[in-house]
Amino acid sequence: MRTRAVPYRAGRRAPDPRGEDAPAPPVRGAVLKVFAVVLMALATLNAMLAWRGGFSLSGMPTALFLAGLALYAFGAARGRAGRASAGSRPEHAP
Repeated sequence: MRTRAVPYRAGRRAPDPRGEDAPAPPVRGAVLKVFAVVLMALATLNAMLAWRGGFSLSGMPTALFLAGLALYAFGAARGRAGRASAGSRPEHAP
């Protein structure tokens, strides 16, 4: 017997061999954490270039780095809350 190939859809898990196709839970806070890492990297590069150029370190790289840390903490908290609520969701009845 030949089985038909089911195309993979973004945002969903691969189909279960038993025929059940449950949607994957969203990854909460991932975009915020990536944006935070980009902010912290830019702040670090800005500080290193200012240091190499002999300029005094202004408050801008420090503010960017602290904003990145705050965003990362917020994204991590959202991810932790999303995982906790996903585990408490009741499964759908067959």
